[in-house]
Amino acid sequence: MKFLAILFSIVVLYADVNVNVYVDKEFKQKLPKPFVKKEFKHLSKNGFYILSYDKLPLIIEHNLSVISGIGKLKTYILSHKNLNDIRVVANANLPAKVLFKVFGDVKYTTASLDDFKKNKVDAIVTSKKIYVKNVFLYDLDKLGLEYNKYYLVASREFLKNNKNAASFLNAYFPKSKTNSSLILTGYYLNKKIHLSSMYDDMFKEIVAKKLKVAVTPYWPPFELEVKGELKGIGIDFWRLIAKRAGLDYEIITQPIWIKILNGIKNKQYDITPNTSETPDRKKYAIFSKPYVEFPLAIACRNGLSIKKIDDITSLAVGYHYTAHKMMKQHYPYLNYVPAKSVIDAFELVRDRKAECVVDVLPTIVWLINQKNIGDMRIYFKTPFTFKLQIMLRKNLKGVRDKINKAIDSLSVYDKNKIISKYIGEKIYIKENGFSVWFYLIIAVLIIVIVFVVYKAKNYKLKSEFDALTKIYNRGTIEKLLHKKIKETDGSIIFFDIDHFKQVNDKHGHEKGDLVLASLARIIKENIRKSDLFGRWGGEEFVIILPNASFNAAHKIAEKLRKIIENSDFDGLKITISAGVTEFKKGENENDVINRVDEALYEAKNSGRNQVKGKK
Repeated sequence: MKFLAILFSIVVLYADVNVNVYVDKEFKQKLPKPFVKKEFKHLSKNGFYILSYDKLPLIIEHNLSVISGIGKLKTYILSHKNLNDIRVVANANLPAKVLFKVFGDVKYTTASLDDFKKNKVDAIVTSKKIYVKNVFLYDLDKLGLEYNKYYLVASREFLKNNKNAASFLNAYFPKSKTNSSLILTGYYLNKKIHLSSMYDDMFKEIVAKKLKVAVTPYWPPFELEVKGELKGIGIDFWRLIAKRAGLDYEIITQPIWIKILNGIKNKQYDITPNTSETPDRKKYAIFSKPYVEFPLAIACRNGLSIKKIDDITSLAVGYHYTAHKMMKQHYPYLNYVPAKSVIDAFELVRDRKAECVVDVLPTIVWLINQKNIGDMRIYFKTPFTFKLQIMLRKNLKGVRDKINKAIDSLSVYDKNKIISKYIGEKIYIKENGFSVWFYLIIAVLIIVIVFVVYKAKNYKLKSEFDALTKIYNRGTIEKLLHKKIKETDGSIIFFDIDHFKQVNDKHGHEKGDLVLASLARIIKENIRKSDLFGRWGGEEFVIILPNASFNAAHKIAEKLRKIIENSDFDGLKITISAGVTEFKKGENENDVINRVDEALYEAKNSGRNQVKGKK
């Protein structure tokens, strides 16, 4: 690229040629020689153009080539409602209109932040993060709606004869993502843009109104319909996971399982929540992490002389069910009798058209009890484990990532609470001679123990964290500081909010609490995962930075100071003063605290809103 730039410069200087670049008035950045900046008035075939994002319709209309995007357009939406419930949006820019295009009848208006706070509009668009209590803050970057402030473009004819100039000018500006901006704008303008299908799928995933979740109501106790209401272990797990993942969805019942699989394959459905990954399904779908697992069990009619699985002469199973695939993999020689559902499989055994039935243990237990099939017993609990996963269309990777995070958040208590709602009836298991009463007693004891441990852990968590800011309290951060100084070298930052008393006096303690909580959230988002952050007391905070040098900690403190200074706290401007020092492994803890406290004192006495260090 350097060689190209030098070569281009030599050519144009020798020829005494200037290259015109027509720019919007708002574009103030200088251009390198020999490019000449001229004000944009209208399009022609000659010259380069640097046009703002609101000219994208013009760029698309004239089929101009986009060479690069310049700068990033930050767009945030403050809202009293969920995105799909918003009907009146204030100060909407093009990215916001792209988003709301898919939500139907949305009206646009202009309004102030005060108007929004008074609920005169549902949502307001801003160019910076503003923290308002009890209000949703949507970052369009995180939704995949990335836009550039300006675009470097040229006509195709001009570009053919000026490729070196285009490369030179392109190299002058920092790189940014352009394709995603264009494809989203293309949807908004109802224009066709010939880009890869990847962007097409990305957009559809971002703006889909509701995910279509297909279930069969004939797989108890995971999916069943009671008096018109869908219930079950799998349904309850899905609802909890979807809630924590923030997904908007509608449930569609489809009685035949193979039709659900074909619906996922043909993109008729988006998700089915209660299945398991198999090699053939991986060809057209993706899967979440397992959220719970159970062994397969085999139930047979009483009075049969079956001592091992090989003795079974006919085994009923749901056709294309995961249990069917798992059993065929390990026992390919058995005589399988396919059924439309596991309920139908049980009826085959009851009607003596098969000896036994196989499915997940909770299903076997539930059906024997709920269907009052008194002449059947569980003969075998197989060593094969059925891992329940959520199956998604292949292009829903972003949704899959959200689901996996939600699954990670499930506690043992969460899982047992759901499972125990549906499993708890008396049933005799032939092998080992134990009744399910024995297993149920053990299960109940486990649930009680888990609940006690959960409550104890929850109490411990509450005792370790500050209730308002959700960061470590002073007692915890003091213990962590003592531990880290024993273990390693590092640094420490002490800071407090400048003139915080005035915030409480002028605006009330509720506004003061908002400032404290918002500041803690901002700091957490901008420090390392290994750093330890706590509230020292009042408006004073401490950050422990293991293995960080004094200079590195000073730079981090300065970065955090600038971020706070440039943030909006519900209409208030806040600044902080900070002190920095480093510590050595085994150093006296009180010496470290006194040193950093002196540095903070110096920052406050020097005019505040600054960082001071003391080695």
